[in-house]
Amino acid sequence: ATEKELSEIKRVYVKVFGKKHFISEYVAEIISEDQGSQKERRRELLLKKLSIKSKTAKKENKLVDIHSLLMSAILALGGISPILEQLHSKLSENFDLLFAKKKSFFNTLVSLLHRMFGLPEKEKSCLISVKNPKSGLVEQKKINVNSMLTDLEKKSHLYNLISSKGPEYKKIESASEDTALIFLNKQISECQQFFSLITALDEHFKKYVDIMNRNKIKGLKIDLTSLRNAIINVNKKRGDYISNKEEIEQMKKLGIQDDE
Repeated sequence: ATEKELSEIKRVYVKVFGKKHFISEYVAEIISEDQGSQKERRRELLLKKLSIKSKTAKKENKLVDIHSLLMSAILALGGISPILEQLHSKLSENFDLLFAKKKSFFNTLVSLLHRMFGLPEKEKSCLISVKNPKSGLVEQKKINVNSMLTDLEKKSHLYNLISSKGPEYKKIESASEDTALIFLNKQISECQQFFSLITALDEHFKKYVDIMNRNKIKGLKIDLTSLRNAIINVNKKRGDYISNKEEIEQMKKLGIQDDE
């Protein structure tokens, strides 16, 4: 009976699928499981196999620690620290070149008196053209030089503390996942803003630094490329965390738990 049924299945298979390979052994096994004398036993063994696979899948799912994924993304901020440090150094020199032509004897004297009496220096500023990455429109933005350099320095220091798993890292690690994610989102956004501003400043220096000093300008392209790649890396790790979290939440909604 098995041979007859196998022959009939093969005839129908060829008619429907044409010359696609027909595996007789697999079909014979299915027939045996369906019609054999021990079909109940065979079905029981098959169900046990499926049950084992299901439990294995759950165990594999349980190995995904989404909190660790989130902290891995936050730790990746440490890779941005030396890049910001290098940019801070180069920007400082380029700003000095930018404002060098504006120095007069009187301005130099005022600056010297400020340093002698410990008075704060007057905030230097410049107006630059920044391209909005979302709209593509070019906007005019005023840069307060000292404030920007201070912010860069603070960011570099913060990310260095995080990479060394110092107190700042421990504080974030012990916070709720929502709080840690808000912190991460904020850092990515602010680093992207730094990238846009410094990209615009790179062009500004080349255009407005006195022509006699342009050969002294520190190039920023390589550092900007490194910054962009570092941000992409952090963003990718954040994406891994979010996708895994969403998958686990969806499984819970479907009634699939990973606590076995």
